[in-house]
Amino acid sequence: TLLGWADLPCGFPSTGNLPSSPSFALGFVCESSCGNGIMEPGEECDGGPTCTANCFLKRPCTETGAVSSPINGHCYFVQPGPVDYSTALNNSCPAGSHLATLADIAENEAGLGAVVGDKNDAWIALKASSQLGVYAWQAPTSEAFDSRRFHGFAGAEPNESNTPNCVRVVDGAGWKDISCNNDYDALCERE
Repeated sequence: TLLGWADLPCGFPSTGNLPSSPSFALGFVCESSCGNGIMEPGEECDGGPTCTANCFLKRPCTETGAVSSPINGHCYFVQPGPVDYSTALNNSCPAGSHLATLADIAENEAGLGAVVGDKNDAWIALKASSQLGVYAWQAPTSEAFDSRRFHGFAGAEPNESNTPNCVRVVDGAGWKDISCNNDYDALCERE
């Protein structure tokens, strides 16, 4: 029986102080018009070596150790510090870039790839301002953070009881929360 559409959480598991969302084992339908020979609304390109899998132009990453996302074409790179979170958010990333927002799996993989082998952990633009476990992406982004949709927290993270908490990427381990007064490098994103 055909009933129509229904929205459901994606079923991300619980970690640390973040609750799990109900998980659903449903089938899915995929659609991709990228590469069909027609430039459609929202596409920057329509296939080829300079085009991502989602029809965005690949940006050339000129920064040392930068990694380009194969989905959105953004460049992710570590800007050496170390600096506290506020400095990383407001002053560390070069003009035309900002502290990274890793809002989906492809962005997270590219960001983690840029941190691999770096001597220090690196801040990302995620912060819990007043309530433990309630995080938000910081300006200049307008993306909403929904831990039930996607997050890269490792194991029992987030687990800090002090607020505000800021989030860093740890080489090979994912995201971890810590007091914003600590000093780390900055993971920058150029769109």
